[in-house]
Amino acid sequence: HAHEAKASQWALLNYRRTQTPYMITRRVLKSPKKNAFTHTVYKQAQHVICLSQAIVQSVLTSVPEAKVSVIGDMFADLAWQEDKVAQIKEKYQGRVLVGQVGALSMKDKGNHIAIDAFKSLPENKFILLLLGEGGDRSQLEYRAKGMTNVEFMGFREDIGNYIRALDIFVFPSLMEGFGSSILDAMSVEVPIVASKAGGIPEIIEHGHNGLLCETGSSESLAESILALDQDAALSKKLVINAKQDVGAYIPAKIADKYISLYLNKLPKKIG
Repeated sequence: HAHEAKASQWALLNYRRTQTPYMITRRVLKSPKKNAFTHTVYKQAQHVICLSQAIVQSVLTSVPEAKVSVIGDMFADLAWQEDKVAQIKEKYQGRVLVGQVGALSMKDKGNHIAIDAFKSLPENKFILLLLGEGGDRSQLEYRAKGMTNVEFMGFREDIGNYIRALDIFVFPSLMEGFGSSILDAMSVEVPIVASKAGGIPEIIEHGHNGLLCETGSSESLAESILALDQDAALSKKLVINAKQDVGAYIPAKIADKYISLYLNKLPKKIG
């Protein structure tokens, strides 16, 4: 069972040598490369598991013969401590605490969309925490120059405490195969605003367990943040529904799906 490109290539070569069947889990939205070798890697796989229907379509665009199905990611069941969460909230007391978790990558994660949204929000009321590291940090810091309502937190070992402390979790990705960080926010009962990119709408149903904003639009993101802040009943409803829905992504249930796939799709041993 291969989970990335080189492992998938090795699995094909090993299959040719030993006839050991292999599966691939495809996590990214970008289509597999359109060359003969990559095509064979996916065509010869016993099965290709995609985290979302959006990824299924990207695979089939390159390899129409691939045998595919969807099994979503699982939430991390992050640890958090009530006293640590309280300390974070105390530090930002009087502000609406909004956070984005993920790599600092404008091309994929759209961190600049969040920064631009905060240029139109009341600076003394809302504050944005960008949790994560990445190659675009310097560009993003330049974009946020002079803003007192944006903080770069870097990589945090205690990320569970920070997500739990948020008033709103934002996920303005421009390209996203699934968006597993959304599951973490759902599990710790934080209302979510996310873009419509890739597989995100397969997790978030607008108005039911989160709000969806237009991909690439800082104005739409800002409007959604304001809507959540101004409507406590809506925020509560989204949190309750999200907590129920995230139960479909607990590790045991995802493991059961993989085991069922192994039993039903892999060839049976002879003798």
